[in-house]
Amino acid sequence: MRGHQASLQEHSDNARHTDQLKDEARYLEILALGLFGEVGGVLAECKKDVRESKAYPRHRDRLTEELGDVLWYLLRLADVLDCDLTSPHQPPSPAKAYGDGTIDRAVALGIAAGEVLCAVRQYATGQPTKDAIRSMMNAFENMVAKAEVPLSKVIEANRDKILGRWPRRRKDDRVREKTERKEERFPSNLHVEFREVERGAKTVTLLRCRGLNLGDRLTDNMEEPDFYRFHDVFHFSYAVLLGWSPVLRSLLKCKRKSCPRVDENQDGARAQIVEEAVSAYVFAHAKNMNLFEDIESVDFELLKTVQDLVRGYEVDQVPLYHWEGAILQGYRVFRKLKSNRGGSVELNFETRELLYHGPDPEEGKAA
Repeated sequence: MRGHQASLQEHSDNARHTDQLKDEARYLEILALGLFGEVGGVLAECKKDVRESKAYPRHRDRLTEELGDVLWYLLRLADVLDCDLTSPHQPPSPAKAYGDGTIDRAVALGIAAGEVLCAVRQYATGQPTKDAIRSMMNAFENMVAKAEVPLSKVIEANRDKILGRWPRRRKDDRVREKTERKEERFPSNLHVEFREVERGAKTVTLLRCRGLNLGDRLTDNMEEPDFYRFHDVFHFSYAVLLGWSPVLRSLLKCKRKSCPRVDENQDGARAQIVEEAVSAYVFAHAKNMNLFEDIESVDFELLKTVQDLVRGYEVDQVPLYHWEGAILQGYRVFRKLKSNRGGSVELNFETRELLYHGPDPEEGKAA
């Protein structure tokens, strides 16, 4: 029991540190709404498990994640309302016992969440809320026990999730290059020009580096122009900020041939396809958000999807906050390329910066 209490207390501290809602008006109600929403996620997972059965192999992992999100909001509410959840508390009364099956306990969890929402809504009138919070904790623990997911695992998964996005201390944990050969390493500094060229009715983009063309001529490959022809800047951002870009390795011909296993599995065609998929997926999202202009954070679900896409590759352990930084920095430069119809981009691998220097007026449009 002592270990259980200590884990909850430690995770309550983590939840407090990662709380991005503190300064919002009607803070308590927002927390209660968040709790209710995350409980909905748990209930949806229980329903999917019944409907999909063996066709849904990720049920246990997703349920663990959803339970962790519920716990985060529950701990925040308890902390704000000075309700101690780490001390032993009474089991739910018979009136709260809705049965002993998974669906029964899921229903009880939903009802308890509703009671918390009602109690918080009445908080300004002096109505007690601590009883509702404790009842919610009982229903939560009953759900965890029925799901056969150790509470320690729920806490661990949620801790990794929230600290991966909002760490206490940011670390330089980029991908290591796994080669000592200079010709197989990214250069310390590189300048690449994005130059637009008219080819008949088409506008194509050339990459120029050290006086040579780099890669193929690119178009938007889309009926409605959207400037995706400048998308290589996203690969540059992944390389500079994450230390990972099979696409750029291919362009620069610095694949790690000295290690056949790394060359095949991390720098090969499939890895490049995955990176292109990440770029296209984020771009589809960004087009609906004005290319992330005036936005300082990236949607958590988008970041999680990106992490799922790269699972199994050397970048899959890079924290979400690094992915967020790489995406936002890449789009800052992309917007300038789009606005100026090209320009020069500096990749500084030592300072981890992607810098835009504008078009070179001496180069013109010919190529």
